[in-house]
Amino acid sequence: AEERGIPYQLEVMGGHSGTDADDIMTTRGGVATGVLSLPLKYMHTPIETTTVSDAEDIAKLLTAFLRSWKGEC
Repeated sequence: AEERGIPYQLEVMGGHSGTDADDIMTTRGGVATGVLSLPLKYMHTPIETTTVSDAEDIAKLLTAFLRSWKGEC
């Protein structure tokens, strides 16, 4: 994110993340796992809301990571 000038915030999650990543990271003795969180309001409701710029920034960050990833964990 810093290299590409993409704004970000770190979120420290104690315990479980509440996502499928919890199960994935412990499968078969452990699988490297990461979670990108999109800031939003009213999760799991008909009026779940986020900003287009935050969604675009998540896409940019994920794209940059995948293009630079060498497949090593």
